[in-house]
Amino acid sequence: LNASFDGSKTAFLPEADAAALVSHGVTGSKRPPPPPPPTKTSGNKTPDPGDSPFIVHTPTSIGYLKQMLKLRSLGNFTLLAGEAGTGKNALIYELARLRGLSNTLKTLSFHEQTEMRDLTVRVVLADGRTALVPSALVEAMQQGTEVVLDEVDRAPAGVLAGLNHILEFREVTLPDGTVVKAKEGFFVWATRNPPKAPYRGDQLSAEFEDRFSILRIDYLPAQEEVAVLAKKAPGVSKELLSGLVKAAGELRQAYFKGLLPRPVTMRSLLRTARML
Repeated sequence: LNASFDGSKTAFLPEADAAALVSHGVTGSKRPPPPPPPTKTSGNKTPDPGDSPFIVHTPTSIGYLKQMLKLRSLGNFTLLAGEAGTGKNALIYELARLRGLSNTLKTLSFHEQTEMRDLTVRVVLADGRTALVPSALVEAMQQGTEVVLDEVDRAPAGVLAGLNHILEFREVTLPDGTVVKAKEGFFVWATRNPPKAPYRGDQLSAEFEDRFSILRIDYLPAQEEVAVLAKKAPGVSKELLSGLVKAAGELRQAYFKGLLPRPVTMRSLLRTARML
C-alpha cells in the first residue's frame, strides 16, 4: 500500500455548508448528502490510488492515510476528530478502498435519539415485514471486520457507557441472551466534531477516549485547496480560485474567533467554483 502511495497527492471532498461564502457574495447551495457508500473492487484488481470517489490526491491527506494505516497495523482503535467537512469519513472510506475492504466496511451512525438497543440490533424490511437483525457493530464483531462509529460524540451518555463496555471487553450480549465475542480482525474507526456550537455533540469522557488513538484532521493548506479546485473546476482561472480559497481562509479564521456560526468547507468551495 505504501508503494502505491508514492508520488501521489491526495485530498478529500467532504461535506460542507456554503453559508459563509454566500455572505461574501459567492453563491452556494444547501448541505449535500453524505459521501457515497464504499465502492466495490471487481475481481482481484488492485484499487487505483488516483481513481477515488472520495478524495483527490494532495500531500496532506496522503499523510493522514499513512498515519491511519500505521495505527491500523498496530491494532489501535482510531478516532478521527475535526471540524465538519475536513474529510474524516472520506479518509476512512478511501483507506478501506485502497486495502480492498470496501465491501466489508460497516457504518453505525449516532445521534441524540440513539438507544442502547441500536448498539446490538437494527430494524430491516424483509418480504413486507419488519425484522430485527444484528447491528453494524455486532456484524463487524461476528465477522472480524471494520466498523465506523460515525459522529459518536452525539450519542447519549448511557449509550456511550454501554459502548465503552463493549470496546473494553470486545464482547456484547444480544437481546436474546446470546453473547458475541469479537473475532480476530475486528477494528473500530470513530469520528467526532468539536464539542461546541454549531455541532450537537458533547465532550467525550477521558475513559472513552482512552479506548482510541486520536488523529486530528484539519482543512487542507491553501495551495492544496487551490489544486483540488483546479482539478475539479478546470474552466476557472487559478487566480479566481486562489481568491476563493483566500476568502474561505479568512472566513474560517472568523469562525474560530466566534464571529461566524460555522466554517467554510471544501465541498462549499467546490460547489462555488463549479458555478463560476
